[in-house]
Amino acid sequence: MHVGVLVDRHDPARGGMERALSRLVAHLLAAGHRVDVYGISAAAHAPGTFHAVAVPALPRGALERELAVRSSDAARRDGCDVTIATRHAPVVDVYWPHGGAHGVTLAAGEASRGALSGAVSRLLHGVSPRHRAFLELEREALTGGARCVWCVSEMVRRELVQAYPDSAALLEL
Repeated sequence: MHVGVLVDRHDPARGGMERALSRLVAHLLAAGHRVDVYGISAAAHAPGTFHAVAVPALPRGALERELAVRSSDAARRDGCDVTIATRHAPVVDVYWPHGGAHGVTLAAGEASRGALSGAVSRLLHGVSPRHRAFLELEREALTGGARCVWCVSEMVRRELVQAYPDSAALLEL
């Protein structure tokens, strides 16, 4: 099978999601699958065949959408049988978020800041091109753009069902 992985930066040293993704890629390679990774950059030691996706210098929100679309297009153009995205992507076979619903995460951060700071934070999140792009891409993936969503925990599954009730059939724990 030819698997396309969509990620911004492919580096297992960056954190939990990146480490988990690298383990999945290494497992797929060991099982004899071809794995191409599409993103902005990759560490030299990251498993899989990396393809740099050129994105123009854009504001952060537009950059997020452009990277998602260009990565997905490149994987399809290269003949990938299945695509897996760990980041927000509008059209993908498997969406593998490593956190809950983006809106719930933002709201929790706002609530933790107290009334005044939380209100300012909520206002800033509402006008942030990056957060608006993440919310739009997540909504697109969970309302028809993804064929399957891998949830890393029951909490993530609950948040996604709460935010996108029609996505329940797509969610796998």
